[in-house]
Amino acid sequence: MTENRKEEIGKNDKMIDGKMIKEKDQADEMNGEFQTVKILGSRIHIVNINDITSSMVKWIEEYNPSKNCRQIVNTGFHGTWEAYKDPELKVIMNSADLWIPDGIAFTIIAHKKGFVSFKRLAGVDFMKAFFELADRKGYKSFFYGDTDEILTSLKVKFEEKYPGHKIA
Repeated sequence: MTENRKEEIGKNDKMIDGKMIKEKDQADEMNGEFQTVKILGSRIHIVNINDITSSMVKWIEEYNPSKNCRQIVNTGFHGTWEAYKDPELKVIMNSADLWIPDGIAFTIIAHKKGFVSFKRLAGVDFMKAFFELADRKGYKSFFYGDTDEILTSLKVKFEEKYPGHKIA
């Protein structure tokens, strides 16, 4: 929080490294854009590739540098289990604008909870769809995290697979 701006603190919001992380709850559902299912306390979105790429295009075209960047989480069940065990990680992951499930476990659980249209969506599939779209629209990609060696390797592989794609 800043001196000039007061924020409402919700019951699930946390201070992490001096920053307020506002956890979205299941009722938020990305402003009604997507349906969600709670699995181990995590807000998993029920989406398909078209939903994701449409949202990403909208976010890019409506980008305002004075606002926060958008965050997408794409993880398998292990990441969800780690968030279940680590409350701070869960808050960070639940604060994402979009949590994309990757794994059959999500599908089984969602189906048992009545979400029969729920399907597994591998990260590699939505990334491929987005990079193809990004190439057509001239978008750049930025990769963060891991080691410099891994990031360099990732950049080389993407430059081979998507030769016209702009990687910052």
